[in-house]
Amino acid sequence: GDHTLVDKYKELTDCDVTVFYGDMRIMTTLYQDDERVVLTKVNPLVKKQVLESGKDGFYTVNISGVDHIVYYACIVQDGKNIGLVGVSCPVAKMNDIYMKAIMPFIIFFAVLFVIIGWTVFKYSNGILREVGYIDSSLKKIGDGRFKGDIDGDLVSRKDEFGDIGKRIMSMRQELKILVENDKLTGAFNRSSGQKMYAELLDRVKKTGISFMVVLGDIDFFKNVNDTYGHNCGDEVLIECASIMKKNVGRKGFVCRWGGEEFLMVFSDTSKDDVMSTLEGIRRDLSESVLVYDDKNVRVTMTFGVVDGDVNETMEMAVKRADDKLYFGKNNGRNQIVY
Repeated sequence: GDHTLVDKYKELTDCDVTVFYGDMRIMTTLYQDDERVVLTKVNPLVKKQVLESGKDGFYTVNISGVDHIVYYACIVQDGKNIGLVGVSCPVAKMNDIYMKAIMPFIIFFAVLFVIIGWTVFKYSNGILREVGYIDSSLKKIGDGRFKGDIDGDLVSRKDEFGDIGKRIMSMRQELKILVENDKLTGAFNRSSGQKMYAELLDRVKKTGISFMVVLGDIDFFKNVNDTYGHNCGDEVLIECASIMKKNVGRKGFVCRWGGEEFLMVFSDTSKDDVMSTLEGIRRDLSESVLVYDDKNVRVTMTFGVVDGDVNETMEMAVKRADDKLYFGKNNGRNQIVY
């Protein structure tokens, strides 16, 4: 047959073309051993799915030992499928053409993927870091550990994580006060005092700094409660704690030891400075007038003072201070006994 038409098509497209009459190959640009591959049957699957069913489509077909990708279309005459046209290209060649055609797109999307991936990685790492910090902060709060600052980057964020960071700060501060401080007076509670004393002993063992222990008691406090009522007694406790905290400042700490007793511990402060501070507290209390229910209420305190000893327990130190306090109570009150 005349193969001019199919040869021209191959010249223009660089693809092989085959014409089937029925299922028989009658024209083609395919060669084997320098001869055109004609008078051979179409692939049985193609015959069934294309020629008989009339559905065009792509197929992978082995032609003369070489895998080809072929697009088959029906030749229709008077409503009947009388043959096929197949346009083919070797798989290896098609892959090469395909890769050359899409390589720029592959490179573009690869770069885009890397950029997006890096951005997501950094963002997700940031999220994971913030979530990890939030989790760590909440665990510390749950364990009763309130020291340490909230991460500045977390708090400064303008999104939900920043809000969570601020809430954690607020919650931690509120819980810290609730757990460590006496609810009425705002001074440290006994448990916190014991903890801070233990921490101080560790520091003293390492550095050799001096410290002093003071136990103070409000004079005639029972009379205040009996005369003016317990609400007035509460106001007296608050006023006394406020004066002590103001005078002690950063020289040490003040905790409510129990009832009307307060414990003060001074560290790395000279004896003269401690005694001067205590005298300031005693004087401020003596001069202070609490107005309650239109009545002037005055109170004083007595203090027992001892030098701290790293080799004794807190209970032992407090007992020595209490002995000094007891002596002061029996000898006029409103005084400092060292």
